Amino acid sequence: MQVRIGIHTGLVVVGEMGAGDTREPMAIVGETPNIAARFQEIAKPNTVVLSAATHQLIEGYFVCQPLGAQSLKGVMTPVELYQVLGEGPAHNRLEVAGTRGLTPFVGREQELGLLHECWQQATEGRGQVVLLTGEAGIGKSRLVQALKERIAGESVTYLEASCSPYHQDSALYPAIELSQRVLRFQQGGSLEEKLHKLETSIVGAPGRMPPHEIVPLLASLLSLPLPDRYLPLTLTPQKQKEKTQAALLTWLLQETDRQPTLLVWEDLHWADPSTSELFGLLLGQVPTSRFLVILTFRPEFLPPWTSRSHGSPKALIQRICKKRRNS
Repeated sequence: MQVRIGIHTGLVVVGEMGAGDTREPMAIVGETPNIAARFQEIAKPNTVVLSAATHQLIEGYFVCQPLGAQSLKGVMTPVELYQVLGEGPAHNRLEVAGTRGLTPFVGREQELGLLHECWQQATEGRGQVVLLTGEAGIGKSRLVQALKERIAGESVTYLEASCSPYHQDSALYPAIELSQRVLRFQQGGSLEEKLHKLETSIVGAPGRMPPHEIVPLLASLLSLPLPDRYLPLTLTPQKQKEKTQAALLTWLLQETDRQPTLLVWEDLHWADPSTSELFGLLLGQVPTSRFLVILTFRPEFLPPWTSRSHGSPKALIQRICKKRRNS
């Protein structure tokens, strides 16, 4: 099957239209879908073509090739088109904005100082947890970016992930994405190559789950075939979930054995239940590791694990919200 896709962004009219047998309860009409249909006609098989308006929204998230201005049937002026080539390097809006230059960071020196203090303690083996909460757009990600800039010259491993409203029903989806990025899985890479990267990334340590147990669990999570040299998984779904969470925890902690690690996990208000459980397990191990864990979320989210006895997470946020409201 060959597919051609055209995408345009603009206003549309949505509603019930037609009559009798031809009535559509959710018809979409207007210039925007008509123009997108013209793009689809221009697109080559198995390609995606989009307008400049759409390209502006997804720039950085995807790599696109300009196709120049094209004359379209029913459109008076030529339209600039782009063809999508693949995924881009950016994973969030801040990374996209960074390529264009960020605005000056002002008015948050106290909060940045507290984050840097937590980082210094983590480098000494006294792991720290920071719960960073605030309304959308208030500057949570910008504050984290400022910390990264401050410690840029130090020995540090960065691990970054985020939850999504589109994957709240997909167990451990953010952890899967994080694993794929850390292991540098390439689009189109062979399954054997990916499995080799997974195997070589896992180092055994006393008191932790051994590699021969971790590999089958993470291979299953990442949809990789398991070679005959490993025993097949014969666990119940609940037991496999628990052991997979333990394997992920071991894999994350081994990063701190190499050098201090900054783990930033954003938008926890969209976390699936399994990911939320993973945090509960992780936070219990943080105080004795070289981890600074920064978790961001909106005020309506109530973390279920803040009452655990892994120490008192530092919360910066009501202060940030109040300052922004008063400014």
